[in-house]
Amino acid sequence: MSLIRAPASERPSDAPRAARRARGRAGPRLPPSAAIRLARALAELTEVLAEIQGMSAGAESDRRRDSETGPEYLSVHQLAAMIPYREQTIRNMMCSGELRGGVHYFRKGRRVIFRWSAVQRWIREHGSDSPVV
Repeated sequence: MSLIRAPASERPSDAPRAARRARGRAGPRLPPSAAIRLARALAELTEVLAEIQGMSAGAESDRRRDSETGPEYLSVHQLAAMIPYREQTIRNMMCSGELRGGVHYFRKGRRVIFRWSAVQRWIREHGSDSPVV
């Protein structure tokens, strides 16, 4: 039997023994100051999470409100889906002057954008029998 001890790299690991000992415990013990800091951090994270959820709920209600009232600016295609006229009829009304540029719609290059509130006002003034979708 040798009295010289083997280097640490050659000795069997104590990891399996430590793992067996840890199975019976709930986990490592924290010093009281660390436990307090951890509880405060958890409370702060909970508050931040509640704020984020509140913001997303606000954004959801904004989206819901937009979908109920409709967006303020619409393309010809979107407008045709909301009123009882086809796209070509809307374009014809633009050419004839029934729908006026600068009032009911605007041009950005070749793109036409309608202001929904002005179109609604036009529909009310002209007494459309068909309801607005």
